[in-house]
Amino acid sequence: MSLVTPLGLPTAHLIKQTALLQVVSSTLSAFTAKHASDQTFVGEKGLFSVTDKRDSVTALCAALTQKLDNYDSASEDEKSLLDAWRQWPEDVTVLALQTLKILGREVEGSESLQSESGIKMLMAHIGYFEQDSTFTPTPVSVEAMKCLVNCLHVNEQSRDKFVELNGIEMTLKFLENERLSMDAKFLALRFLFLLSGHSSVYAERLGKSENLGQQLHTLIQPYFQHLLEQKRISSGMGNELSIPDEILKIVFNVSMSRAVEGAGLGGLLGGLKGNSTPEEKAERRAAENQKKIEAVKGFEMFLPILVDIITCIPINEKDPLSPPHSFAINCLLNFPASPDFFLSWLPGPNKDKIPEQLCKILSLSLALAMPYNVENAIPLELVSSPIPGEPNYSKLRADEIIPPVVLILKDLANCHEKLRAVLREMLTPESIDRTKKLDSTDTTVARLIRMMTSISCENLKTCVGELLYALFDEDASKLTSYIGYGNAAGFLFQRGIMSDPNGGSQQTRPSSSSSDRTAHDSEEYEIYDGPRDAKGKSKAQPKINPITGEIMSDEKQTNEEWDRLSDAEKEYETHKLMEMLEKLNKSGIIKAVRKEDIEGQGAGGSGTGK
Repeated sequence: MSLVTPLGLPTAHLIKQTALLQVVSSTLSAFTAKHASDQTFVGEKGLFSVTDKRDSVTALCAALTQKLDNYDSASEDEKSLLDAWRQWPEDVTVLALQTLKILGREVEGSESLQSESGIKMLMAHIGYFEQDSTFTPTPVSVEAMKCLVNCLHVNEQSRDKFVELNGIEMTLKFLENERLSMDAKFLALRFLFLLSGHSSVYAERLGKSENLGQQLHTLIQPYFQHLLEQKRISSGMGNELSIPDEILKIVFNVSMSRAVEGAGLGGLLGGLKGNSTPEEKAERRAAENQKKIEAVKGFEMFLPILVDIITCIPINEKDPLSPPHSFAINCLLNFPASPDFFLSWLPGPNKDKIPEQLCKILSLSLALAMPYNVENAIPLELVSSPIPGEPNYSKLRADEIIPPVVLILKDLANCHEKLRAVLREMLTPESIDRTKKLDSTDTTVARLIRMMTSISCENLKTCVGELLYALFDEDASKLTSYIGYGNAAGFLFQRGIMSDPNGGSQQTRPSSSSSDRTAHDSEEYEIYDGPRDAKGKSKAQPKINPITGEIMSDEKQTNEEWDRLSDAEKEYETHKLMEMLEKLNKSGIIKAVRKEDIEGQGAGGSGTGK
C-alpha cells in the first residue's frame, strides 16, 4: 500500500503509522518548500488530477480533526486517524496546516477543507471554542488562521459556514484577547474584512455588533502614531501599518453597506433631475447627510483619524492614491459633509487643511491618469493600459480609484459657500487661458474639462461633472460660462438640464463685459479675458466662443491656425465638432436638416407657385 499520494503527501495509511511520524514530517516539509508560491495544482495548468489532490486534502483534514461530533459512532478508520494525530508534535501540525493552506488556494479538490467540518476543524485549531482569560494563541493557531483566510477568500460556501458557526461573533471576542500576536490580530481582522467585503448581509450583521466602532478604535490606537509616521517595526504580515489598514477597510465596508442600503435611487451621486429651488436643494442635502449620519453611526470617533491620515501623512506623488490615503478617503466618503457634524467630531485644526490636501491628491492623480504631451495631436489623453513597473493609473483603474476623492470635494463644495469659493479658486481659477483650447493645457482644470467629454471613464466623468456643477453653485449658466457649452452639454443633458448658449440670458455664455459676469455667492466671478490696465479694466474686449469657452479669432487668423494643423489634428477637430453638433441636435437647441429634405422643399415650393 502506498505511503504517499502523487502530490508527494502522506496517505491516510502513512498517517496511521505512528512509528513513521518522521516520514510524515519530511514529506510535508518537502511539499511546503517546493510549492510555497504555487496557486494551481489541478486542471489545465495543474500537475495533478483532482482525485489525487482531493485524497491528499481529505487525509490531512481527517488527521487534523480535533473532535468528531460523536467519537463512539466514528468508524474504525476515523478513530485510528484521530489517535495518530494526537501523537503529532506541534511542528508536524504546523506543517500539515501549511500544506492545507497551499492546497486551499484553489477550490477544486479542496471540498473537505472548505466544507462545514473543515471550517469547524480550522476554528478549533485557532482556539475559537476554548476562549477564556488564559487562552494564548500558538503557532498552530496562526497557521490555522492563514488556512482559513484562503478558504474565506476563494469559497462562498466557506464564508456561509463560518458565519453559521458564529464566526463573526467569535472573531470579535477573539480580538478582545490582549495576548494576541500582531499576526493573529491581522488575520482575525482579515476575516472580518473578507466577510464584510463579499456580502452586504454579513457587513450588516457585523455592523450590528455591540460597540464595534469602539472596539476597532481601541485596536487602532497603539499603531496610530506609527501609521502617521509610516514606520513599520514588525516584519510579519501583521505589523504597525497593515493592522490599521485592515481596520479602515472594515469601517468602509460596514458604513458603505449602510449607505447603499439607505441611498435609494440616485445612490451616492443623488440629486434631482433638472433644476431645483434652493429650498429643494437644502432639503435634499439634509436628507443625504442624515443617511450618512446613520451610515457611520458608531464610527464617529474615526473622523479625526481619517483627517489626520489625509493631512499629516506626506502624499506619495508617484502614487497619490496609495494606502493609507486611499483607505482614509474611501472611509471619509461615507461621512456627512455637514458643518455641524464636523465641528462636533473634529475639533482640531487639521480639518482646515482637508480642501487643499484633497485638491492636491486629485491634481496628482489626474496628472498620472492623463499625462500632458505637447507633441500629441491631443495633448491630454488617458493612459490606455498599465505601465510596467509603475503604479496603475490606466483609464480602467482611474475610473475606480479617483471618483471617491472627487465626490468628497463635491460634498465639501455643497457644504458651505466659503468652502465652495476656496475650492473653486483651487480647481477652477479665474485666470484660465482662453487663447487655447480649455482642455489642452498642463493644468488640473484642463484635465477636469477634458474628463467632461471622456468616453472611457463613465464613473469619473459623471463625478467630475457633479463636482464642477457644485463649484458653480449648481447653476448651468455659470458652468457653461466658464467651460463652454460644448464641454458641458453631455453632463447637462444627462442631468436633465439644458441651456441654450445663444439664448436670451447673458449668463449662458462667457463674456468679457462686467455686466455679463455672473455672481457667485456674495462676490462676482470674473472670466479671465487677458491683461488689464491700472484700473483693473480689460485692455481688450475679445469675444468668447460660447460653445468652446475660447477667445474667438477673426476669420483670417482662424484659417491660418487651421492650415497649421496636422491631418491628425484636423481629423480630431472635425470629430469633436460633429460630436458637439450631435449633442445640440439631440437637445433640440438646433435641428439638423438633411440635404434631400431641403431639395424636396424647394421642388415643392416651385410647384405651388405656378
